[in-house]
Amino acid sequence: MTGSTLRIEVRDARVERLPTVCPVPEPDAPRECGHGLLLVEELADRWGVVPELIGKTVWAEVGG
Repeated sequence: MTGSTLRIEVRDARVERLPTVCPVPEPDAPRECGHGLLLVEELADRWGVVPELIGKTVWAEVGG
């Protein structure tokens, strides 16, 4: 927390691919996984990915 901004970070050791926002599924489509960033995109003011030496850090900020 910095001032009125909350920053959340999640580290992932996998380096094969960077996260992407999946499109909203059709109402009848199976909802197995992969829609977490859709929520982040809707709720966060800002988010991004920082490549690390091993893996990556996905961050999101709310407020501020």
